[in-house]
Amino acid sequence: TEGATAIHADDKGDLTIDPKVFPAAVAADLPAHIAEALANHQLPLNHVAFEAPVDTAAWRDKPTFYVISTKDKVIAPEAQKFFADKMKAETTDVAGSHASLVVHAKDVAAVIEKASFVK
Repeated sequence: TEGATAIHADDKGDLTIDPKVFPAAVAADLPAHIAEALANHQLPLNHVAFEAPVDTAAWRDKPTFYVISTKDKVIAPEAQKFFADKMKAETTDVAGSHASLVVHAKDVAAVIEKASFVK
């Protein structure tokens, strides 16, 4: 995706998204000044976060829910669907970017609330 190709590591292995690409790739549905501020204040993520082995995945034994951001340019919606299907998750689609947690906060909160009542 456009956003994934804009992820770069520094000499310590910390990953950030190119601030010039960030607004369009991560937060296209936020006002430009907010997307630019997010781009300039993003915190790096170290690559080892993706390399740690998982012994037990909770989704194997518990009900799961997944909000698919259909306009995401960081994690392709097709990949999100693949992840959700693998987890047998109940899905909710929102027509939003990678920033769907902010832009579609009510929809995301409704999914979280629904999941909180599942035993």
